[in-house]
Amino acid sequence: MDFHSKPTEVMCPNCNMQITTRVEHEAGELTWWLCCFINIFVLCCNFTKDVIHFCPICELRLGHYHRPCSTRIVMFVVLVVGIPIIYKIMLAMGDSHRYYG
Repeated sequence: MDFHSKPTEVMCPNCNMQITTRVEHEAGELTWWLCCFINIFVLCCNFTKDVIHFCPICELRLGHYHRPCSTRIVMFVVLVVGIPIIYKIMLAMGDSHRYYG
């Protein structure tokens, strides 16, 4: 079965019912890399986590969607890294034009 990040309609192989999967988010490899190099805040964001699909009736684990690096994640990284850098550049530019006389 091909699972994605959203609930999927499938036939459960255990209870033989047509169901819409229940999803849970779990910190995967991408989340931990971002956490180490960017900020621990990414542990609170579901858009960086892997998705696990379960049957809502029998609770069987049906599939695992490993989150790839997307444009949303790249933009998040650019903002988290870029804003402090731009702020420091602006502070340095402001300090270089002061007259201490």
